[in-house]
Order: sequence, then C-alpha cells, then structure tokens
Amino acid sequence: MFITNDLDVVRNFSNRDAVFTNRQLVEQDTAKNIFTKGPNNAYTAYLLSAIPTMSDAEEKIKKKLTAKMI
Repeated sequence: MFITNDLDVVRNFSNRDAVFTNRQLVEQDTAKNIFTKGPNNAYTAYLLSAIPTMSDAEEKIKKKLTAKMI
C-alpha cells in the first residue's frame, strides 16, 4: 500500500488505484483507465488537474480528462 496525493507518482508504479476523500472511497479503477478514459469522480479530477505538464499537448489531454468533472 502506498498513500499519496500525487497521482503522477502513482501512475508510474501502480496497477490499480483507489482514491479516498474524507475517509470514503470515491473511485477505484486501473491506473490506465484513470489516465486515459478520465476520472469518474470530481476529487480524482481535481488531483489529476494538479499534475504539472511539460507541453501544450499534455495540458490539452489533462483538460480533456478533467473537463467533465470540474
């Protein structure tokens, strides 16, 4: 088990992710789905939006993934 608020770190070594807020499980999925299909929860979208980007292309992908939630 690894606990962090940094989803960018998690995506590099985790197969399945669980997102908790206020001691409640709000999302559980594979890392691949969260980073390609997008989050199913607003808090997960918030965590994704906090990941720094290095290019305009990465920023567009991040905005597309989080737009439906934020």
